[in-house]
Amino acid sequence: MKVLGVLVLLAGMLVLVGCTAAPVFDVSSTGSLMVDQKPGDKVFLRVTNSAPMAGGMTAYLATQIRTLLENKGYKLVDSQDAARIVLLVNIRYCDLHQRAVQAGNVLLGAGIGAAAGGLGGAMIHTHHHHGRNIVGGALFGAAVGAGTAYLWERSLEKNTFVIMIDARVTNTRKDKTENMTVQATVGEKDLTVDAAGNKAIPYAAGSITGPF
Repeated sequence: MKVLGVLVLLAGMLVLVGCTAAPVFDVSSTGSLMVDQKPGDKVFLRVTNSAPMAGGMTAYLATQIRTLLENKGYKLVDSQDAARIVLLVNIRYCDLHQRAVQAGNVLLGAGIGAAAGGLGGAMIHTHHHHGRNIVGGALFGAAVGAGTAYLWERSLEKNTFVIMIDARVTNTRKDKTENMTVQATVGEKDLTVDAAGNKAIPYAAGSITGPF
């Protein structure tokens, strides 16, 4: 019964694997875009991209910002000279990183499992199979430990998407300029750049237009 308890404890770790795969999402910003703007002001918006991986996100970001500003009562104009407020936005950084399975952690899990299984086998007192109990317990424990560690590592194998966006706003009537940087992070298993952008861009646009 004691060896069974040890092995059940190892196998029970499998239940925790599903809990580690939760998506990660975070948006943070530094700086401020407050330049005494107010609804009704004419705004010139330009969105550029210096991060090659961003691709079509430039147009999507521009659309999101434009829509939010118009919903707040601002008037978007095509001429910078005609605008009271000039908002320049640039996607500075965009990349997707993958966390691979760490082989060392799998081996560590196998070692711990072997030790626990061997100890459990030693606790079974039989006159003729004591050594066999230890070896069998160690082998089984190693298999369970390695499998658990591998699945644990797989659950942590999220793709992490990071995008950084710089914004500068100028009140041309008051010659006042402020800057902001927005960073959005998305982490999910099997995440693609396009899917991450679709999630991150609306929140980034909301941060940029928040002061308006």
